[in-house]
Amino acid sequence: STSTNINTVPLALDSIRGLHFVGYSFPHLPNNIGQVFTNVKLCSFMSCGNLASLSTTVKQFPSLSSLSVIDCPSLASLSSLSAVPEDINLQALRFNNCKNLRVTELDDWGD
Repeated sequence: STSTNINTVPLALDSIRGLHFVGYSFPHLPNNIGQVFTNVKLCSFMSCGNLASLSTTVKQFPSLSSLSVIDCPSLASLSSLSAVPEDINLQALRFNNCKNLRVTELDDWGD
């Protein structure tokens, strides 16, 4: 199996508008991903068993307008959405089969 450093991939990364993570095994995205993919508008996570926070996602993609999380049982709270910058234009949220996600208080949505 070979591994590719994402910083050396010869693509026009600033033209990529959507990132889809399937089976991603870490609790959040890397802290420098927004420097690599600068114009992401759509981000989705599917079957990411350890995804526990969306704060890195919303902090690093200022153009983000749509966020989808499907079958991610470790996501238990939306408090990480309080990290959304004021100037972000987040228009759509989708959560499916996130079995431990509980939104019972207004504070669960952030500030």
